[in-house]
Amino acid sequence: MLLKTLRIPRATGDDQKKRREAEKKRRESDAALKSQIEAILREHPESGDRRLEAELRRRGMVGGWRGSARKPLCITIRAAPS
Repeated sequence: MLLKTLRIPRATGDDQKKRREAEKKRRESDAALKSQIEAILREHPESGDRRLEAELRRRGMVGGWRGSARKPLCITIRAAPS
């Protein structure tokens, strides 16, 4: 009804809904990945990006090249006070 009032095709409305759902799913996925990265870096603070990726693969968090084609996840990890 709203789409008809605004003269927007139904397919456009459906597409926007799918995009919002995909964005929400991506944010949840990134949050899970971030928490795993933080846990790994707490256990092994000396780990570099290659070891970090290998550990994520062991834990089943990194899929294939398609996931890495997305914008990289940028996080800042601060060392825990001693």
